[in-house]
Amino acid sequence: IKQFKDVFLPINQDFELDKKYLRENRRALEFYNKLNLFYKENKKESSAINNLFLNLNYWNKLTKQVKNKQYIVVYNASGSRLKSAVIDNEEKAIIICSENYYYSTDSQNEAYYLSAIFNSPILSKNIKLIKSSRHIHKRPFSFPIPMYDHENELHRKLAKKSQKYHSVVQDLVNNNPKISSEKVRTFITQKLIKLDNLTKKVVFKV
Repeated sequence: IKQFKDVFLPINQDFELDKKYLRENRRALEFYNKLNLFYKENKKESSAINNLFLNLNYWNKLTKQVKNKQYIVVYNASGSRLKSAVIDNEEKAIIICSENYYYSTDSQNEAYYLSAIFNSPILSKNIKLIKSSRHIHKRPFSFPIPMYDHENELHRKLAKKSQKYHSVVQDLVNNNPKISSEKVRTFITQKLIKLDNLTKKVVFKV
């Protein structure tokens, strides 16, 4: 993760619009009203969603995140390559935007195991074979990825390497904030090959 963005969302613990908070905080109410007015003035005429919060929570994409577990596996919704990271949801409240897809779990090992498979070049290669655009969507889950099994040595290896490589990449980004994703990928090429070899055995039975 290169960067988190702070956002203004007047919501309660259930991720619902907190009208009480807005009533008690005049500046917050004024700011929200300005944003809501901007949305109304610029939304498509054909849109039946008539206020900002309903738009933010379309298909419950906001309120459903209140059920997220401790570890969130995030990956990009579109792009030429699948890229994934694990976020600890208890360190800081996280909201995933529509530019990304995610899976949550209370198992740290399961999270890093799944992220390892998502980051393997062979999975990106196979996704390209079944899609004609840059949109990835839920295609990673169309492959026969086994549920994490702690008794399976290959699963444990993937989780362990993934956690180690996450730390390597995070240190690299922290020391080089402007580094591109391509340069990061080049730097960890050999590590990705190791993930690839394990993923081939676990998912593709090669």
